[in-house]
Amino acid sequence: MGGLTEEQLYSIAVTERIVSFFSISGTLFIITTFLSSSMFDKAINRLVFYAAWGNLLANVATLISINGIDAGPHSALCQFQGFLVQIIKAMEWKYGLFCYGMPFVLAFTYLFIETQARGKIYGPAILWCWVSIKWDPLRIGLFYGPVWLVTAATSAVYLRVGRDIFMKREQLAMFPITAPVSPPASPTTFSPSIFTVITPPARARINLLRAPLL
Repeated sequence: MGGLTEEQLYSIAVTERIVSFFSISGTLFIITTFLSSSMFDKAINRLVFYAAWGNLLANVATLISINGIDAGPHSALCQFQGFLVQIIKAMEWKYGLFCYGMPFVLAFTYLFIETQARGKIYGPAILWCWVSIKWDPLRIGLFYGPVWLVTAATSAVYLRVGRDIFMKREQLAMFPITAPVSPPASPTTFSPSIFTVITPPARARINLLRAPLL
């Protein structure tokens, strides 16, 4: 399958499940921490909380690993695994609608599509059941293509933000740095600055002037 031997597939499956176990542990820690205190109920933390659920579903799919393929493309296990992988691969409700709602509709539709030439959409995909090799154009058009576009757009945004920050930094560097000027002390207010400090040499000169002439 895919040019890999049975031993190689077994090694990859074992590694996949071990890594998935640690990932699930971390995800459950994030979910538990968020739910344990209202202090974490902030916008940025909610985004991490929502994303954690997607990661949890993805790890369930990777834990199934090649068992879905072994069960066959028409099995419930294979179809379930393919559904999970597809739905995974909001600012509150907008985040959920865009990041989970749209993939859900697409992933759910795949469950009912089957042709005599290609069979079901969900089937063997090397390491798990997903969009089968015979349906490769769907992977490019409805998964990898949008991912590449979003990655390119995100990179462009980061470059623009970085350029703007650099330009603002250069503008700030051009401003002269001057020490703050303290306001003059009021004569009716006691302030040490209105008194003259007489140093010992100055006091000696004053005493010399006051001395009687011989």
